[in-house]
Parts: sequence; structure tokens; C-alpha cells
Amino acid sequence: VLRVRPFSLLRYFALASLGVIVVLALVIAGVFSANLERNLTDEAGLYAQDLSRSINRELYRQFLAPLAQRGESFDPTRPEQLAAVDAIVAARTEGFRVLDVILFDLKGTVIYSTHAPDIGYRSIDNPGLLAALHGESPSELEDSELERRTVGPGTPLVETYTPFYDLSAEGSQPTIRGVHEVYQ
Repeated sequence: VLRVRPFSLLRYFALASLGVIVVLALVIAGVFSANLERNLTDEAGLYAQDLSRSINRELYRQFLAPLAQRGESFDPTRPEQLAAVDAIVAARTEGFRVLDVILFDLKGTVIYSTHAPDIGYRSIDNPGLLAALHGESPSELEDSELERRTVGPGTPLVETYTPFYDLSAEGSQPTIRGVHEVYQ
């Protein structure tokens, strides 16, 4: 006697369908996650650009223009000048989720930082800095483990570079004098 075992086609279709649904759900979640991360980074970058422009204007209005009128220039080794810049930056960033503000000169040397030990550091081959020196404002999401920062490891930071303009010649095309780097 030959026994025929029934073929349960329904079970195979159910398992195959479940597998396809799980795979599609994972793919869609990955695409949405990447899109959301990119959108949030772009929004944070626009916010940092606005903040940098505000700091730029206030530094010229309250600090650099009066210095120029007295015939002086910014010297990052003078504590009283750093304190004045600190006060302006603190007033502009108070209440916002800004971790660090750094100002580079045209050679890539840090001439101001909210983290004072960074002053004097020279950044070499930094793509964000180089792009900002050419008038762009790039932003990127990075892991805090890559940088020395006061947040916990694995905390995502948005790093934005914005040109620092000379605003003394009103009405003309402003000249890039450095770069702001803002960490949020």
C-alpha cells in the first residue's frame, strides 16, 4: 500500500509571504531611517548657518569694528579679547543646543573656540573647512567618539562649517576672512 503524504501548499505560501513581508519591512525602515537622518542633518545645518551669520554680525558690530577703529586687530593670545568674544558667542548661543563654536582663520588655524585648549590647533585636509573657504556651508552627522567632546560616546553631533565674512565694507561683496564651525 502506497501512502501519499498531503502537500500543504498553504503553509509554504504563508511562510514565504511572512518572509517577504519581514524583508520588505526592514528595507523600508532602512530607507526611511536614512532619509530622516539626512533631513534632520540638513535642518540642523541650516539652523547652524543662521546662528553663524548672527554671530558673524555681532562679532563685527560689537568687537571687530571697535577694534579696527582703535587701530588694533584681533589677537587670540590676549585674554581680554578672548573674554569679549566669549561674551558675544555666549549671548548668541544661550539657550540653544550648541556644544562648540570654533573660528578658523584662512590658514585653518583655530583662532577662537568655546573650548580654549583648541586655540592654535591647525586643521589640515579638513573637507568641511575647505568647502567653507570656498563659500559653501557643509553639514554632516558624526559620532561623538570621533571627536573629543563633553557628550557621551555614541551621541550624534551635527558639525557645520560656515564662511566668516568681513562685513566692514557695506554694499559690496563680503570677503571671506575665516570659517565658523558649530557643533550641535
